[in-house]
Amino acid sequence: MQLSIENIVKFFFCFLIFLLAECCGYNMIMMEGGYLDVGLGRYVIALTFMLWGGAVAIFMLPGVNFYKPPFTVTAFLAYFFWVIIPTTILTTRSGDSLTFNIIGAWMPLLVLLLSYNIARNYGHNRWFLIMFLAIGAICTRQYFKIFFNFNAIAEESHLISSYYLLYILPLMMLCKSKTLRLTLSLLVLIMILISFKRAGIVALVLGLITYVVSMQFVTNRIKPSSILAGLIIGALFAFVIIMLGNMGEETLFERFENIGNDNGSGRTVVWAITAKMIEDSDLSSLLFGHGYNAVVQNSPINLSAHNDFLEITYDYGIIGITLYLSAFISLCYYVVKMLREKSEYAPSMAMLTSIMFVLSMISHIAIYYWMNVVMLTVGYCIGNFKRNKYLLIPQETNALNE
Repeated sequence: MQLSIENIVKFFFCFLIFLLAECCGYNMIMMEGGYLDVGLGRYVIALTFMLWGGAVAIFMLPGVNFYKPPFTVTAFLAYFFWVIIPTTILTTRSGDSLTFNIIGAWMPLLVLLLSYNIARNYGHNRWFLIMFLAIGAICTRQYFKIFFNFNAIAEESHLISSYYLLYILPLMMLCKSKTLRLTLSLLVLIMILISFKRAGIVALVLGLITYVVSMQFVTNRIKPSSILAGLIIGALFAFVIIMLGNMGEETLFERFENIGNDNGSGRTVVWAITAKMIEDSDLSSLLFGHGYNAVVQNSPINLSAHNDFLEITYDYGIIGITLYLSAFISLCYYVVKMLREKSEYAPSMAMLTSIMFVLSMISHIAIYYWMNVVMLTVGYCIGNFKRNKYLLIPQETNALNE
């Protein structure tokens, strides 16, 4: 490989993605209660933040352009920039915890900004795809490490860290091989099923349906043979769901049947309490928020809101939720635009958006470290879409037809 500024930047970006993947792996351990030794994890997270921040300097190199982002990307950047302010000023924690809260607030902004511009400069690259698959591999390794540590896991283990695989799946689905895409989808399905996360199952199933429908629309392949293949694959996925959904003392299906009795694991109670906390906030707190993760700290039941829109409103105020809603609604419109222009990146973006919608309503995306993976997908796909439009490259490519 010829040593050039382009190759150096590409290699460095791959290295940054690898570091981000390692941070995701460490964060998965921390999410499950920190019962496993994270070793140097906190130092790796801090180093990764410094390198992603320092990577902004690559735009000073000759031939590396900084592109003005479209409104959707700008809206997310504005939201993350606002999050930094209440996180830094209003968060009640101090010392090491505050430092990592600030790192968590800055990281999605850096990931989105860099991934968008790298894609605009260099387009889709097989080495980038390999690194996206590496994130999936690292998260898979870490997930099973957690899953099989029976001594540390409670009897009813509902492993939220499995969601990392949900958020990286749209990027991994950019691979050309249909067989590999099917295998990746099945693997993620299995991990979500054995994690016993009802919200994850709903989000994944809807995401896969959205992906398949979008793919058929983009490639104009709605034929009898395609329908038959879809039915066979759908039957395979249904078989896996039925088999794994009936395993264990308390089956996944029993958990779904029990939604009416446990109010969605107490979500309706949590939502009501969080809404009351917002209602009782003074004008200043209502406008500017209470700081990062303030719902957990201030709630009488010490639980997060389990709803991004409530959580953001309380943590980051009316300003924060207004910016987030603007970004999310804009993202939905942008996905429609990509579908209309039959972009090869539209199916992955449609899948991600549907997953975000489901889990923002009944779980969390915006306040956890995996938001970095979500923004990596948003920046990379929109950046490539804009690059193809600028270079007048046909949006429907062989990558979808192989």
